[in-house]
Amino acid sequence: MEFESLIKGLSQKSKEEILEGLIDIILKSSNQLSSNLAKSFLYKFQKDELTSDEGLAQLLEISNALEHEKTLDFLSKKGLQEIVSALKK
Repeated sequence: MEFESLIKGLSQKSKEEILEGLIDIILKSSNQLSSNLAKSFLYKFQKDELTSDEGLAQLLEISNALEHEKTLDFLSKKGLQEIVSALKK
């Protein structure tokens, strides 16, 4: 799945709204993250790139991988049904 294409269609306001929520889902998860995704996440965090489309796409990918249902619920509550539908496929 191309997560960045899902993010690019969002307004700046929507991007700002989901940033913290996705980070919260990731940090509160008890599931294990692959080392590649963890390293990439930390690199983008250190470079302050999490707010970029690429950074948000990666947060979405990680959140979806770790906590699929929580991610869907969160995005649904934010009214982002297009992304929810894409993630359910």
